[in-house]
Amino acid sequence: MSFKSIQELKDHRERNEGSGKSKCIASYWV
Repeated sequence: MSFKSIQELKDHRERNEGSGKSKCIASYWV
């Protein structure tokens, strides 16, 4: 799992805000 850019990472976090598991995964990449 990787992100092309910081913006993509931010977009990913925003899209998965409603999912606890996905939010944790996204936060891990911060």
